[in-house]
Amino acid sequence: MVVGTQLNAEDLAKRRNYKYVNRVTLKSNLAACMLRKAGNLLEPRPGARLLDMFCGSGTVLLEWSALVNGERKGERVPIEAVGIDVSLGAVEGARANAEAEGAAADCRFIKCDAKAMRSQLEDGSFDAIVTNVPWGVQTGNDAKVDLEKLYEMVLRNAWHLLRPKGRVVFLVHAASFPALPRPLGACPAGLGADLSAAGVPAGAARAAAAADLAA
Repeated sequence: MVVGTQLNAEDLAKRRNYKYVNRVTLKSNLAACMLRKAGNLLEPRPGARLLDMFCGSGTVLLEWSALVNGERKGERVPIEAVGIDVSLGAVEGARANAEAEGAAADCRFIKCDAKAMRSQLEDGSFDAIVTNVPWGVQTGNDAKVDLEKLYEMVLRNAWHLLRPKGRVVFLVHAASFPALPRPLGACPAGLGADLSAAGVPAGAARAAAAADLAA
């Protein structure tokens, strides 16, 4: 038998004091779990770059900044966390959160539709893409959204934007997981990726999908 107890006085999801949140803001502890799934972000080299295609409040990017530079006493590791969102309010709010968390030097936020992201970003320039892909409450009405096409668009863009051996981690609603294309034979240059479900903390009604993408 294993008996455990919570050592922290407050819920870890509330450890950030964000200036901006919305109804679908990702919990910071869940964002931290996603970053650990990416693997190559835990001890990044100088110049490492992370992209969140649907950044919202910027939680994923701010968690990465805290992971890399939050406890650093000396020089900061030069990293770049790039967030894209179609909502100007979200972009401005994420910037305010980065300022409040002392992470502005690590983060850049761009107002852009995800379908046009390659017009704003350089191909082959990111080590990982970690994102909370729109589903259900985020897209407003499931009946009007073709999730399979949405996920395919995201994966196609990821193929172009990632560096060799880059990593992509999605967070999606459990009910929408079957919409993820498997295998991804239709991706550019016949890219194949094996998407497998990954567990998330108890109480989160979601499933994570992680895949290695080879250039």
